[in-house]
Amino acid sequence: MSAVAVAHLLVVGGYAGFQWTVRALVYPQLIAAPPSAFVAYEQSHSWWVARVVGPLFAGQLVTTGWLLLDRPDDLATTGVLASAACLAVVLAVTGAAAVPRHRRLAAGFDAGAYAGLLRTDSIRVLAATANVAASAWAVLGGPRPETTQHGAAPPVPGDAARRRPERDGAVPSVQGPSVRGPGEWTAGYWTFASVPRYSSMTFGSFINDRPVSV
Repeated sequence: MSAVAVAHLLVVGGYAGFQWTVRALVYPQLIAAPPSAFVAYEQSHSWWVARVVGPLFAGQLVTTGWLLLDRPDDLATTGVLASAACLAVVLAVTGAAAVPRHRRLAAGFDAGAYAGLLRTDSIRVLAATANVAASAWAVLGGPRPETTQHGAAPPVPGDAARRRPERDGAVPSVQGPSVRGPGEWTAGYWTFASVPRYSSMTFGSFINDRPVSV
């Protein structure tokens, strides 16, 4: 798992937590401010929130762009694309709806602007939460190397045939695959000469296309 993928998942999760906090705690408290102090409260809120959400937006843009341009092989492509789409929704809703409503509220409390802000932020909460799910899918749901039941790498084709002589007490010869002598058997591209357990060992060899006993 790449460091960029982990950083992306962390920054996306951090923004989602921030957005839920704003929606559940911060925005409901706006109407608790006295009318005479509402403008100052709203302006202070906008100033501080910008210092928090700015780095979170920048971090998501960097990691999302990085993964789109140079996606690691172990990341799910669909998850990366879905994460980018969720971020695009958040940014579009923020710029087109949330920012204008905050500007109206900075001039004085407006019930319509406040209600619209709550609806807008609900969309951002849903998109941010979906982004966490999409990012987790991208990081954790990507292709993995094929393994056996015990976690070992899958066997190489022909590997069993090459190991069979060791189990059967046979010695591989250097003969080609198309020539077989008496007492020899072929497996894959190798020809094997049977070796008696208690007799002297003999094996066939090819020199100038002729079998030679050693």
